[in-house]
Amino acid sequence: MSDIRTQKRVIWAPAILINGFNFFCVMYMIITNLAYTLNQSDCDFGQRWVNVISHCFYLTFDSFMLYKTYAISGFNSNVLLGIIAVLLHRLAWTLFDLIKSGGLWDLVGNQCIYSQYPLSGIGYNTSDIVCDMFSLIVSLAFTYKNISESQSWLERVLLFESVIRSAIVCSVNFYGIYVYTLVTDGFNIAFIYMIQNYACRFH
Repeated sequence: MSDIRTQKRVIWAPAILINGFNFFCVMYMIITNLAYTLNQSDCDFGQRWVNVISHCFYLTFDSFMLYKTYAISGFNSNVLLGIIAVLLHRLAWTLFDLIKSGGLWDLVGNQCIYSQYPLSGIGYNTSDIVCDMFSLIVSLAFTYKNISESQSWLERVLLFESVIRSAIVCSVNFYGIYVYTLVTDGFNIAFIYMIQNYACRFH
């Protein structure tokens, strides 16, 4: 009976997370385009909603990566505790960013722009790096534990994919921290958002 429950969990949990990720991905693209139509009176409110959807997008991505890690570990209870701690850390930065970041009306350009609070931008990008490094380290540890000469081609491909994905996502997030710390140009800030979105789809 427990094997049946485990099989159902393996099938339904990632399916829910992938569909949730795809849903928020589409919503994020739609609401980002709608943000260009905001006027001065609804600028802050509208950009805050864009931020809510963007964090839902990133959180479902992180959750999917962490669930893959949990599955690779054989649903290890200690790994689950680590996943809970990592997700709570990410959620804390999410809430802080939702409070501090919002919309700002640009009088010169006569348009609504997103105003990223620097500290929360650094914080949630760092927490994304923590999520990905945790996933990579645990995946490597449990894969190495089971390495043998008979290791399947699929296992090797999954391990290689995890290393490449982590390198790409971490590089993008480190660049994001640099942008939120030192860059004030709107184009470069928008550029890092687009790169982060593309990197998240590399799952």
